[in-house]
Amino acid sequence: MILNRFPGAKGINIEDDEIYARLYQENTIFHAYSNYVAYKLHSGPLSIKCVFKGREAYEVNSVPYAVEPSNFLVLNHMQSYASEIDSNEQSESFCLFFRSGFANEVLSGHLKQSDYLLDNPDFFHEQPLLFFQKLYQHDKTLTPIFQQIHCNSKAGITTQSWIDEQFYAIILGLLTKHRLISEEIEKLPALKHTTRVELYRRLHTAKDFMDSCFTQNLKLTEIARTACLSQFHFLRIFKQVFQLTPHKYITQKRLQAAQRLLRQTDDPITEISLTLGFDNPAVFSRAYKNHFNTSPSQERLLPN
Repeated sequence: MILNRFPGAKGINIEDDEIYARLYQENTIFHAYSNYVAYKLHSGPLSIKCVFKGREAYEVNSVPYAVEPSNFLVLNHMQSYASEIDSNEQSESFCLFFRSGFANEVLSGHLKQSDYLLDNPDFFHEQPLLFFQKLYQHDKTLTPIFQQIHCNSKAGITTQSWIDEQFYAIILGLLTKHRLISEEIEKLPALKHTTRVELYRRLHTAKDFMDSCFTQNLKLTEIARTACLSQFHFLRIFKQVFQLTPHKYITQKRLQAAQRLLRQTDDPITEISLTLGFDNPAVFSRAYKNHFNTSPSQERLLPN
């Protein structure tokens, strides 16, 4: 199914919308444009949240997540979340909703050998398949599939069978990511596996919070609270895992955003520095030159 309108957008409670109910029954491509749309807390099927243009703000367990063209958000089946688009620039929202049980069906087909599946064609992995809910950067594994689905859906050359095949490939890609994340988890500084998993989840919740709010004046205590860790425990573990302090990580995010704005817009340098959260243009220019070995004004003269 392809959905080109925001469910419940006309004053209907989203969970009372007939179209929304079908998201649990069919693999669905959602693709729509808006300057403003807001949803209060609601639950949904396993989904991947993307935007091809603009920005969409999500809130999961009271933590903000900013979905932009550079990343995507994975939300598990029946996860509660709120979302909002509020911008002068029109956003192009692109989400993939997986029908109930689909991910487990894919996993079931990969857990057993072919001879077992021939004798037990109805084998189904009962344990709920849960992915790590976090912001993922676009990459060469899943992004080409997203782009192909986006292109074909806009051109109107999809069938439900084709959609199901693409969604199957995406689940395999997510399973690969899950395996790689498990390898990262085993490197974390904790004795018990369950502790390492929880530590990974909390660290990345805080990292996603910083990625989503890096232009704001974030305090270490506030970030650590998001991770449900004491500030100095969080500071030590974050630096150990990401090789940067939280302050340096946020500064790096601001400088990378500044470089994009300098190259892609004609916004005044002072406006860019203040928008991104620097105290004043002099602090911004000094940090920019230290990081990129060139000044903001010189950056604009460089070829893209």
